[in-house]
Amino acid sequence: MIVYGQILGGALLFFSWAASGQSKLGDYLIKTWDTEDSLSGSTVTSLEQTPDGYLWAGTYEGLTRFDGVHSVTFDLQNTPELSYSRIQGLYLDARGDLWINTYRGGLTSCRNGVFHQEWPDQSSFDLHTTMVSSSSNQVTFVTQFGSILRGALKDTNTQWSVLAPPRNTRPIFQCVDRDGTIWLLSRDGHILCVRDGRYEALPHDGGLGVKKVLTVAAGADGRVWAGAENEIARWNGQRFEDMTPTNQDSGTTFDPIMIYPASRGSLWVLANDRLREEVGRRWTAEATEWRGLLGPASGRNMGVHEDRAGGIWFNHYGNGVFYITPTGRFLRFTEQDGLPGDRVGAWFQDRDGDIWLGVDRGGLVQLSRRRFQAIGVVEGLPPGPSLSVCQDGKGTVWIGSPGGGLTAYRQGQLTNYAVSGAASGNFVFSIFPQNNGGLWLSAGDGEDLFQFHNGQLERSPWGLHGVKSLLVDRAGRLWAGTKVNVGWYSAAGHRTFAARDGVADSAVRALAEAPDGTVWAGADDGILYHCELSKVQAVQPKDSLVPRPIWSLFVDP
Repeated sequence: MIVYGQILGGALLFFSWAASGQSKLGDYLIKTWDTEDSLSGSTVTSLEQTPDGYLWAGTYEGLTRFDGVHSVTFDLQNTPELSYSRIQGLYLDARGDLWINTYRGGLTSCRNGVFHQEWPDQSSFDLHTTMVSSSSNQVTFVTQFGSILRGALKDTNTQWSVLAPPRNTRPIFQCVDRDGTIWLLSRDGHILCVRDGRYEALPHDGGLGVKKVLTVAAGADGRVWAGAENEIARWNGQRFEDMTPTNQDSGTTFDPIMIYPASRGSLWVLANDRLREEVGRRWTAEATEWRGLLGPASGRNMGVHEDRAGGIWFNHYGNGVFYITPTGRFLRFTEQDGLPGDRVGAWFQDRDGDIWLGVDRGGLVQLSRRRFQAIGVVEGLPPGPSLSVCQDGKGTVWIGSPGGGLTAYRQGQLTNYAVSGAASGNFVFSIFPQNNGGLWLSAGDGEDLFQFHNGQLERSPWGLHGVKSLLVDRAGRLWAGTKVNVGWYSAAGHRTFAARDGVADSAVRALAEAPDGTVWAGADDGILYHCELSKVQAVQPKDSLVPRPIWSLFVDP
C-alpha cells in the first residue's frame, strides 16, 4: 500500500520510528518481521551486524542480510559454502568479518562479500562452535565438546591448529579472562584452563575444594568469578576468594547456576530460582516478581547481556525477555505484550541502540525506545527549514537546507559542507544515499543533479536540472523526479518519461519503491504515477486531497 501526503519544512526531529502493526510496552515499540517479509525462516537463532550496517539473521532455513527495508537470503542452494542452511550462530571478528556456525559444527566466513568454507562439518548434528576471541590475525573458537580451534587469518583461507581436551572430559566453555586464558568446566563440575597452548586442571578448583563448581564467568574488566555449591568466589590470580554475601541465610541451600558481573560493579546471581544483586558482599536487590521464571529451559541456556546504557537483559526460551533498566526497574516482554512468541533464542543490540530478538517460530523482533531528540541551530544546524533528510549505510544522517548546504550528523556531531560559495547556490533540495557510500543530491540555483563522495561534489553525467526528488532502487538505478518529468538513470542507460508518455507538466516531488520493484511517483497536481522501466501509468486518487500536491510517499510493507 502506498501512503501519501504533504510535509512542511521546519525543525528537524530524530526519533525511533514506528510502523503499522507495532505494539506498545511502556517506553518501547515492537516491530516484527517473518517469512512473509522475506526472512529466510521463522525461527531466528542468531543475530549480528557488520560494519557496513547490515543486520544478519541466522535461521533454520538460511542466512538473511537485512538493511531495515530489503533483505537477501543465503542458503545451501545459492551459497554452497554454507554446508547447511540451518544456522547455529553468528560472530563478528576483530577485522569486521562475519563467521557463520552451521548445523553440524562447520564454520563459514564472509569477507568482503565473499563466502569461504573454513571448518568442515562433524559427524554429529546440532553442534555449536563458539567464537571466544579474535584479533587482526587470529580467531579462536571452542567446539561443543571442548576442542580449541585457533585460526591464523589469511587473505584467502584460514590455517587451523586444534587443541583437544583431556580424554573423557568434554568440557563446556565458560569465559575468557583479561590474560586470554580460556576457562571451561568439566561435565562433573571441575575447572579446566587453557594457557600457553595446553589444557590444565586447576588444582583443587582454585581453592573451592570438594564443592561442585556450577558456573564460571568473566566481567567486562576480565576478572573471573565462580559459583559453587553454597559459595560465590572471585579469582585473584592465584586462587578463588570467598565473596558469598554475608547476609545470605546459612540455613538454606545456595546453588548459584548463573553469575553475571555487570560493568557498574554489581553482580547478578541466579540461585534456587531467585535473581538477586550483590554489591559489596551483600544482597541489595531481588527481582521477586521473576522467581521461578529464569534459568535453562528445553535444554537451552538462558542468554544474559548488558546493553550500552548498563541495562541487563535475559532472553529466555519459554518465558520471553526480562530487562533490568539502568535505574533498577524490572520489565518483562512476553507474547501478551506483542512478542510473536515467548521462546526467545537470540538477542542483539545494533549500533543505533535498538534491541533485536530472534524468536522460535516467530521471526525477527525489533524493540525501539520511544525517544525524541531535537537538532537545531544551537547544535550547529544551519538556520531555516531542513528540506531533505536521509541516512546512509554507515549510519550517518544527511540534511539538506536552503542556503546552509549539506550537513552530516554522525555520532552526535554535525559537520557542514558548502556546495557553493554564494548563499543562493548553497541550496540542497533532495538527497539520497548511493550504494557505494556516496550521495546523490540536487543542489544549487538550478537544483542540478550532483554526486557527493569523500567530501567532493561533482555534476552527474546526465546534466539534469530542476531535480525535486531522488531514489536509488534495489537494482542500483537512480530515479529522479524533476519539474517536468520522471526517469531512471544507470551506467547502462537511462529513460525519461514526459508528456509523450502520459506524464503531466507538473513537478514530481516524491518517489518510493514498492516490494515488487516498481516505483511510485507523486506530483504537484495530485497525480500518482506507477513507473516501470519502459512505461508509466497515471493514477488519479479520488478523495478529498485531489488536486493537492503529493510531497511524500511511504510504502507500507
